[in-house]
Amino acid sequence: MLHIKPEHNPQVEISNDLMVVKATIDEVETIITVPVDSLINNKDLKPEAKAKPRRVVPLIPKRSYTTSIGKNRIGELNGMAKLKESQVREILQMLSDENYTSSYNSKTEMYIDLAKVYNVSHSCIMLIDNKRTWKHVTI
Repeated sequence: MLHIKPEHNPQVEISNDLMVVKATIDEVETIITVPVDSLINNKDLKPEAKAKPRRVVPLIPKRSYTTSIGKNRIGELNGMAKLKESQVREILQMLSDENYTSSYNSKTEMYIDLAKVYNVSHSCIMLIDNKRTWKHVTI
């Protein structure tokens, strides 16, 4: 690397895209051409850049168990959910009602009828009844 010192009597000429430095180093006239772009990209020679405004990200409170477990969304927050919590409460109330359940010969028939009303599968109703899904919803 070549260091030009004041005793070398440098003469600097700047054109649009080149900087030409003429200096006498050890009794030899030296001409150095440097692209101006490289000077701008050099961190040492770069003028102080204005600080970019930081993006402010609002703090999100930690989710409780009722909204998620790890990365999994629970209940209505799950994008694939077909039921709302109010509908699940209605289903649970019907399943706990003795008069309603006694009108069916089997639980499967009851699950199929409820599934048609709420436009879900009968296995979805069975999982709600057995507390395998929608555990956090109470009557």
